[in-house]
Amino acid sequence: MVIEMRDRQIKIEDTIQSLQTLGTQPAIAMRMIELSKDLETELDDYVEVVSLCSSLSAKLISFSNSSWFSPRQPITTVKGALEMIGTNQLRALALSHCLQALYRKLDLAPGDAGAYWEASVCKAVAARQIVGKSNRKRCDEMFAIGLLQDMSIGVMAAADPDEYPRRLRDPQSRVRDQLAFERDHFGIDHTEVGRMLSERLKLPALYTESIGAHHQDVLDAMTEIDPVRQTTKVVACLPHDMRAWNAEDIEQFVTSLAEHFPGRWTNGPAFMQGVQDEFAEMVACLGPGGVEPADLAEVISIACKQDVASTTQLVSQIQLMAARNDELADEVNAVVADRVAAEYRANHDRLTGVLNRSGFENQAPVVVSEAVTAGQSVGLTFFDCDQFKKVNDRYGHTAGDVLLKTIVGRIKASGREGHLVCRWGGDEIIVLFVGLAESQCVAATKRIQNAVEQDPIIWKGQKLSVSITGGLRWVEHIGDKFDLFDLIRAADENLYDAKSKRPGALVAA
Repeated sequence: MVIEMRDRQIKIEDTIQSLQTLGTQPAIAMRMIELSKDLETELDDYVEVVSLCSSLSAKLISFSNSSWFSPRQPITTVKGALEMIGTNQLRALALSHCLQALYRKLDLAPGDAGAYWEASVCKAVAARQIVGKSNRKRCDEMFAIGLLQDMSIGVMAAADPDEYPRRLRDPQSRVRDQLAFERDHFGIDHTEVGRMLSERLKLPALYTESIGAHHQDVLDAMTEIDPVRQTTKVVACLPHDMRAWNAEDIEQFVTSLAEHFPGRWTNGPAFMQGVQDEFAEMVACLGPGGVEPADLAEVISIACKQDVASTTQLVSQIQLMAARNDELADEVNAVVADRVAAEYRANHDRLTGVLNRSGFENQAPVVVSEAVTAGQSVGLTFFDCDQFKKVNDRYGHTAGDVLLKTIVGRIKASGREGHLVCRWGGDEIIVLFVGLAESQCVAATKRIQNAVEQDPIIWKGQKLSVSITGGLRWVEHIGDKFDLFDLIRAADENLYDAKSKRPGALVAA
């Protein structure tokens, strides 16, 4: 047993020594965080740093050409990609790329690698949310610490690909149980491995210290007044594997959150609901794909409920047996409701609540088919939010989100029932009209533009003027061979012409 434990420890040490970088140099991501603190930093400064790593440059260009942004012309340069996605997304992308590259290098099972990566993203976003309430300047720093604090989990899983991953997947295993198992099984726990790994990769001292101490006295009352230390220990209660939420650890998380950051969130699920949008966006945009992001508020609620249920199990057994028929009916209803909710999430944009591209491509053909049968005309306006990229670059991703949500809200409020509104990608919005004359389509589009432009958006005391440029294509007679995507392309061409004129212009044909 001792010999086997030493063999595993040697394998961990050898693996760490073999890791020169995390696929891309962590120093690059660290440099980006430092640039974000300098008000004089320009876009070209980021371009210079990104260009040092070919794999990150390729990932960035690929990301900017994805369906999330849907550029009208392919983006082929790092600068063009940065202009599209903004610097806030870049820093998250760089760090995520580091961690995913590490897991690929370690040759972890895809399901395990994805679950560890999502758990790290959850901690990173939660840490940024907590620190952002009191010290926004440290948000990127805290995000990086949260994302990297458990990077050693993958190293240990590679050293023992059988028993250790099973332990991580067990929702009955608490953090302290996992740490004890690591010490018995490897002779070292993942906080110590994390410190060794961060030193090998030459991460800043603050990162190395936080990674090496994030489980220190995690179950005891925390006395540190440093918000970074407090935050690191609070999010350390969240799972190492996204598939295993331990009820007692989650109770500790909720208690610590309320104790050390009182008055900011009413409860754990409420906090996680605030984390959800950013977490889901990161998983969708930066993850390996193929997995629907977890509903964090629901997961944490279930974990808390499981803890309560365990204390009353003997008392409730007879009642559970008597009520089994009702429970089965409830389960069927819950499955149906889950499917409906999943279908809604798959077809609607998480940020704005309108149809996403997939939802539009599912619903629009049905609407057009009904228009063909009824002999109705069809019009489509392609909108572009004129100030979106500037606001993102100057004020950050959160300001861009507020801008986009406000614009879409005004579009919906100024439209009428029956019109389809879709976030096509990035800052592009589509509105589909059915049964209107051409003049009515033009009038409806102008009414939407006026509604959007009527009032500025106030962001932290700054007035942000807003406008949307539009390209409208109207077709009076549509037949069975009508191609919806030809209509979209025609409207997009008109939008391109409109943008060459002035912000807020409209070209209709």
